[in-house]
Amino acid sequence: MAIRYGIMGLKEVEDTLKRLGSDDTRRRANLAGARVLVSMSTQAFRVPSMRPAPWPPLAASTLGRAGSASKGAKEARAKSREWSEKAMKIAEAGAGLTGKKLEKNMAQAARADKKAREWKARAKTARAKTMENRQPLYDTGALSQSMTLTIGAGKAGVASDRPYAAYHQYGTKKMPARPFVPALGPPGQEQLTEKAAQFVKSAIDAELKKIAAGR
Repeated sequence: MAIRYGIMGLKEVEDTLKRLGSDDTRRRANLAGARVLVSMSTQAFRVPSMRPAPWPPLAASTLGRAGSASKGAKEARAKSREWSEKAMKIAEAGAGLTGKKLEKNMAQAARADKKAREWKARAKTARAKTMENRQPLYDTGALSQSMTLTIGAGKAGVASDRPYAAYHQYGTKKMPARPFVPALGPPGQEQLTEKAAQFVKSAIDAELKKIAAGR
């Protein structure tokens, strides 16, 4: 289920658009307001102040999976296993040795074991760093980059073609809402946030002034 939302819902803006005589004027005014929605929706993924409501933090289990799956953590774990295997092989090769040869073998095994522990520590650090830097809804940036302008009969708005967009905007029974389009309310009853309404109105007013000036 994709998400689609127009600038309708702000009475003052709707009344202004209804009074405009030219279809082209209405189209330009609608587009000016819709561009604001696209901009705010895109910025919401990186700028908390652009979100229509605060986002709850990611669950610890989600962060843990992300940290463990990070490239740095995977590579470090692989190195740790590699050195652990080397330490084991060296120790096995020392069976039956005595004297200085045994001492040399034990020293080599200890160095390999130390390397294994160092890489294990690096994996833990890489995992923690990934968890610390991870931002909700921004694994690949695909959702934020999917925000586009929509143009319909007498109105314009913002939309995403991502099937999971609505789940994040409205939430589900198992997942809290993390809305990015600057409108709140259940599907079909959304209202622009106060900030979005102000920005949309300012954009439309500016566009109307440009039209009046012949630009």
